[in-house]
Amino acid sequence: MKESFRSSLAFLLGPFLGLLSGPILARLLGPEGRGQFAAIMQPLTLGTAFACIGLPTTTTFFISKGFSITNLRLRSLMIGSTSCTLIYILLALYSEKISVSQNLDRGFLITLWGSLYISALIELRRGIILGLGYTRKLDNERILIASLRFMGILLILNVSRVRVEYFSLVIISLVLISSLLLWFPRVKIPNSLLVVERSEFTKYLLPASAVSLSLFIAARIDQVILPLQTSSTELGYYAVAVTVAEVPLIFTNLISRTTFKGAANGGTFRSQIDESAMFFTLGFASILVIFLLAPFAVKLIFGNEFINSIPIARTLCLSSFFAIINSAIVFQLNGSGKPIGAAIASFSALIPILIGFSFNWGQVYGSTAAWINVYSQIAVMSVGLLILKGPKYIGKS
Repeated sequence: MKESFRSSLAFLLGPFLGLLSGPILARLLGPEGRGQFAAIMQPLTLGTAFACIGLPTTTTFFISKGFSITNLRLRSLMIGSTSCTLIYILLALYSEKISVSQNLDRGFLITLWGSLYISALIELRRGIILGLGYTRKLDNERILIASLRFMGILLILNVSRVRVEYFSLVIISLVLISSLLLWFPRVKIPNSLLVVERSEFTKYLLPASAVSLSLFIAARIDQVILPLQTSSTELGYYAVAVTVAEVPLIFTNLISRTTFKGAANGGTFRSQIDESAMFFTLGFASILVIFLLAPFAVKLIFGNEFINSIPIARTLCLSSFFAIINSAIVFQLNGSGKPIGAAIASFSALIPILIGFSFNWGQVYGSTAAWINVYSQIAVMSVGLLILKGPKYIGKS
């Protein structure tokens, strides 16, 4: 019971404090500063996911099977260092455009995004710790990250004028410092002479990376493309709208976990919907409440400066509706032995995103991006259902 409570606290504290800090960030930075902050943080988040390419998940799997940690860590570091360098080069090229469109110093971006290497190493360490079963250490790290990040925001409130670059540096530094808990105190590493074959490692890594990357792409790619063609102020409106409309998505974690476990045990999609009925109900009810109250809540909580976020938030509520459904579809595919199918469904979000941004290039505003997001979620749902209802061999690894 105690373990379950701590895990729930660790998973919910971050989103809860994130909701509390959202209005503080908005009022502290204003629309332009909030947009610049998103332009700094989102590429780093997505870049870290691409740099890891499923290595933490793969490492967790093989460690839990009793394979040598030393061998797995070395193999992951060799692959990860190469992928990190490739992604960092892409981020450096990306920074040239972002520095101009978002009025940010390019040297600062290149330097700060260098923390990609440390972030990827932290993700790999989390995979090792999870494989060893030290979930308490992971829970404590999540709690510390959420707490320090929130405290950092509160402390910066005392500064009359804060530059978004310094603010981003403080937030990232606090996250990296919190992650030291993964190394100290040291955990007991079991000795094992069982070495995983390269072919076996690669066979698991490829579908794992496809699933991991597809989920991040479906959720974040619009926030990486948008800064290339819109102002910081418009990006700030969009960032606040996302903060408001994605509140119901806290239920997707619960739906995903329930669906994956049930599907792995042979449960049907219908049975998983029944099992998660309460989470679906709460998620859809919260979407309706946010849609109805957005005109009043945004002005009250974030201030009149963000009034343009209201129609964007209401459109994104529709996106959240489909995202909740998609969390069940994707993890039903994953749990039932169709990881490639889950990846294909998630990657299908790219089609409307790329088409939408391409046809409207240079004229994409927050409202446009919100509708593109809706269509991307519809694409994931449509493709996912086709694979789910199709022949059993489709989408298997």
